[in-house]
Amino acid sequence: MLNLNLQLKLKSKSQIIFPKNEFLRLFGNSIPKSLKLKFLEAMEKSRLLETKEEALKRRGQGVFQMSCMGHEGMIGTSFAIGKEDWIHPYYRDKPIIITRGVPLDHFFLDFFGKANGPSGGRQMPNHYNNKELHIVAGGSTVAANLLQAVGMAMHLKDFGNKQVVITGVGDASTRQGEFMESVAQAVDKQLPVIFLVEDNELGISTRTKGKTFWDFPNSIVSKDDGSKWFMGCEMYEIDGTDPEKVYESTVKAVAKAREKNQPAIILAHLVRLSSHSSSDDQRVYLSQEDIDKIAKRDPVKNYEDKLISENVISREELGKMKKEIQSLIDQAVLRAKQAPNPKEVGSPYSPLPIYLPNYETCSRPKRLPKKEGGLTMAQCISKTIEQEMERNSKITVYGEDIEDPKGEVFSVTKGLSTRFPKRVTNSPLAEATIVGTAAGRALLEGDPQVAFLQFIDFVHPALNQLWTQIGMMHWRSNGQYTTPVVLMASYGAYTPGVGAYHAATSEAQFAHNPGFNIVIPSNAADAAGLLRFALRSKRPVIYLYPKVLLHSSTDTISTPDKDCMIPFGVARIVKPGEDVTIVTYGNTVKICTQAAKIAKEQYGINAEVIDLRTIVPWDERTVLNSIKKTGKLLVVHEDAKTCGMAGEIVSEMITQGHQYLKAPPLRNTKTDDFNPFQYDLNQAILPSVESVVQNLVKLQEYKTSNLKGDLFADNLISAKVEKPKKIEEIKEEKPKQIEEIKKEKLPGEYQILHITLPQVSPSDQDSTLIKLNAKIGDHVKQGAIIAEFEASKGSFELESPYDGEIVGILAKEGDIVLVNKPVFEIHVSNTFLENIPKEKPAKPTEPEKGLKEENKQLFPVVVPRNSPSDEDATIVKFLVKPDDIVKIDQPLADCEANKGSFTITSPVNGRVRQILVNEGEIVPVEVPVIRIEVSDKSLTGEDKISEKSNEKVNQQESQSISQKEPEYQEVILSKPQLQVGALALKSQLETPTVNIQTEVNMTKIEKQRNQLKKKIEEKYHVHVTVTDIILWAVNKAMQTDHNSTFRGILDKDGKKLKVSKNVNLGFAAINQLNEDLYTPVVRNANKLNFIQFCEKVNSLSQKVRNNEIKLDDLQGATLTVTNVGFATKVKTGTPFVIPGQLGMIGVGSIMNLPRFVDGMIIPCNVLDINLVFDHRMHNGSHATRFLEDIRLYLETMDLNTLIN
Repeated sequence: MLNLNLQLKLKSKSQIIFPKNEFLRLFGNSIPKSLKLKFLEAMEKSRLLETKEEALKRRGQGVFQMSCMGHEGMIGTSFAIGKEDWIHPYYRDKPIIITRGVPLDHFFLDFFGKANGPSGGRQMPNHYNNKELHIVAGGSTVAANLLQAVGMAMHLKDFGNKQVVITGVGDASTRQGEFMESVAQAVDKQLPVIFLVEDNELGISTRTKGKTFWDFPNSIVSKDDGSKWFMGCEMYEIDGTDPEKVYESTVKAVAKAREKNQPAIILAHLVRLSSHSSSDDQRVYLSQEDIDKIAKRDPVKNYEDKLISENVISREELGKMKKEIQSLIDQAVLRAKQAPNPKEVGSPYSPLPIYLPNYETCSRPKRLPKKEGGLTMAQCISKTIEQEMERNSKITVYGEDIEDPKGEVFSVTKGLSTRFPKRVTNSPLAEATIVGTAAGRALLEGDPQVAFLQFIDFVHPALNQLWTQIGMMHWRSNGQYTTPVVLMASYGAYTPGVGAYHAATSEAQFAHNPGFNIVIPSNAADAAGLLRFALRSKRPVIYLYPKVLLHSSTDTISTPDKDCMIPFGVARIVKPGEDVTIVTYGNTVKICTQAAKIAKEQYGINAEVIDLRTIVPWDERTVLNSIKKTGKLLVVHEDAKTCGMAGEIVSEMITQGHQYLKAPPLRNTKTDDFNPFQYDLNQAILPSVESVVQNLVKLQEYKTSNLKGDLFADNLISAKVEKPKKIEEIKEEKPKQIEEIKKEKLPGEYQILHITLPQVSPSDQDSTLIKLNAKIGDHVKQGAIIAEFEASKGSFELESPYDGEIVGILAKEGDIVLVNKPVFEIHVSNTFLENIPKEKPAKPTEPEKGLKEENKQLFPVVVPRNSPSDEDATIVKFLVKPDDIVKIDQPLADCEANKGSFTITSPVNGRVRQILVNEGEIVPVEVPVIRIEVSDKSLTGEDKISEKSNEKVNQQESQSISQKEPEYQEVILSKPQLQVGALALKSQLETPTVNIQTEVNMTKIEKQRNQLKKKIEEKYHVHVTVTDIILWAVNKAMQTDHNSTFRGILDKDGKKLKVSKNVNLGFAAINQLNEDLYTPVVRNANKLNFIQFCEKVNSLSQKVRNNEIKLDDLQGATLTVTNVGFATKVKTGTPFVIPGQLGMIGVGSIMNLPRFVDGMIIPCNVLDINLVFDHRMHNGSHATRFLEDIRLYLETMDLNTLIN
């Protein structure tokens, strides 16, 4: 019999080979007593450790535990492999890991989530990790470790290493596609990898018997020698509860793998003695009979009994062994408890090697014409890979169709397989295999590996490997492992012959997942420099090359030298400029450069074009510095708009550089559509030179004449905002009396002026004073916020028009103040008044009859939206001039829009005082072009122009009509329509909004409402509508603590939220006679029961219909619901947020659509709900939770309970 110590030495030497049946010859069909004792000791250690963890969890000293009880027999695996061999475990392989030699402390450090544990508190327990012992960090996604194990075996075989790879998987996980891919790859390449399939017959609660490959008819092939095979892989089917049988089978399989590179499957039938985890209770799905039956196969108890019966150990010796092990475990627990907790989450990115250069020291290839030997982008990529493979002999390239003579579908790898025949090889048509095996290769020594996909559109089968494995490996292993895989794929459209599945970009979905750098070159030089940096970065990289630029003969360079590198996160200024900043990357760099040239030549716009090169990280500093210079931002990319990089860039630049922006940033992206094959259709959904030029013109012509260095026109946002004093400070200070202040001033040097309440929108007649931000005696600067008001459609701030001292306050908080009435008295120096720039006086004219001189104000006439798609219009000709008297409906200007010509008409009676733009200018919709001086009575429709004037105007109109019959009907906007338009513009300019959407199944609640409608009306005399139910659900969602912010009002600085205890909910209601829209408010909705709530909604709706709505009914909402499309079969819409509120919910109409419910497709009444919210206060998580609460309440509410 072989000495135990000699056997242990033999198994630790990777070069020792066990030929066929060598095990049986060495041990004479028996295992030494000493080795059996080692087996028992390892099994007891695993069981007692599990028992301790369960006890800690029950005592509340741990938060999660996953049991491996019943798998202890698998310890035989560790005794059968060498120290140089590799283990890719699965989460129930704790017995194998303990036997491998992992200290007991490590298990409890992970159990308590301690800083010095294997994962540093990042992973849940049972995700083992120890590079020194060749244990690869595992994750929670089942079977994802298998392809990595196969990739590692490929690398070991290719480079002549005799190590073997062991990888574990549960029985239920063998139905994963990646299990089948792994076995197929191992058989195809004949790899030294062994798959441990641990069959406990449960996938959490699902019975797996009859559902796995070994139970399928004809799946297992039996040969004459008694061996079993699955897919060409030899399979050992054993009792996994017996460590001796596990050991015997593993020794045989390891010997064949080491000697012949023959893969194997060890199918070990065992049991799961405990619940799946501490979050599970198997008594729910297993009968007591089942549990008792499983317990009879307890591997620890049965092996104890066996060794006692064989006189290998006595019960007294067994008790002593357990006691000693328990003592070691208890000590390990104490040490782990005292270990420090982690203080940081840890970076998902491995540190860059210190030898990598900075941008300033990098060499750059020069432009060289193709006819003189210049290399295209495709040739530069191939040349760079060749240079790096010469530099590092461990780099391999694996992918579809990359071998010569094809050399990749776009010839990017042409010549590489000829140069490196064993290192550049074709893969099967299996993206997960390509990426997963590349990860396994990279894990061995941290050498970069290149994985090629034909199109990035085909990446989705590999996302499991990318997102849950490669991107997380450095982080989850606490820096022990890294997976420097460079995934290369063509991306983008802009060429005929592509369409769906061949033209996507997809970069945003990768940017959302930590752990990757994302590279998108736009030219040959960058393609080479960025690729070389990627291959030396020791990081996972997504490298997307634009297919349409690969073979461009106008972009060729000299051969890049071996030090040509471009670091990540360094943008390139393609074209300097000072008017507008264009940020772009990849395919659209060329488009933006062409557009910038046209804009310069035709419109005099000098745009700066920035090529980001990489989007993770992206060069925030370069973009911000450019915005400081230009004040305007346009982001262009080929990916879809929703959740695209443009939104990220715009959001970040608003956060960091809002004070430099002179216009709202714009995005020019692909529409949220799939790429069609038809070329014109494909081009239509993409950014183009024309669309970029249009956006540049729109930004350049955005009016900033009313600004004082801040964002957005018409003083809707003040240029300078003085920080208001706190109310407490105002109360504590004793105000001076007006008479005292007047005595202090020298006569003739000062005068007292009134600060009056402005009219924010055309329909406002008064506003409520919400807060005084100044008190008597305060010295205020021009532009300082001195009070806050709320008008019918939202709140606004009153600014001081002067520098001076407040000497009188003529209203108190809560007062309703009429428009143009004084609110403050202010002491202003004559010197200040003399320095105020004077407007050029208009030509003096005789006042017309009917126009009184008192109580006049300027009314803005804006460019209307002539069709839904119009964003601007060209002013063709003005039909009036300053000082002309105009009446309602009189034509003021002819315009041209996308859908044809139209005429702007006067909405009021008055005198033209200002023409704000020139003929030929392109003006955005809702922007003023004319200001008309009107009287208070003119706004209310009470004034009359003299009969003589009327006759004159009528004659002019008659002549005009006789000359040209209009081809359109002119519609006069009502005051509420104008008011809503003004609020919409104010919202767009002031509120950074984001919208999310969900679908609600209304079938159940609609059925209840129809059944109970008659009962409710008879009992409560109230008609319950679907709108009432939706509003009630929103009301209930707003009442919860985690949605409390939707009950708040943001202060003027946007830094503090005042949250009410009560729900004040607005809803949209239409007056059917004139189609005017109002938003009445249900105040204190949380204090009402369902019937009272419906009564209140119905009452307010009736007021709107009867034109009886009051100003007080429209104030106080923090969120409003609009369902104006409810009865018109409009599926959904995106409303604007009313200024002063924090969100708006748009509700579409209920559609009867097929939906998958309980395993069947049935017609359902579904409703789309769209939440638009103020992004300053709420992030996507807050808003999603709020919208989900509304959905759940609507789908689960019981109307019977609410009405009884």
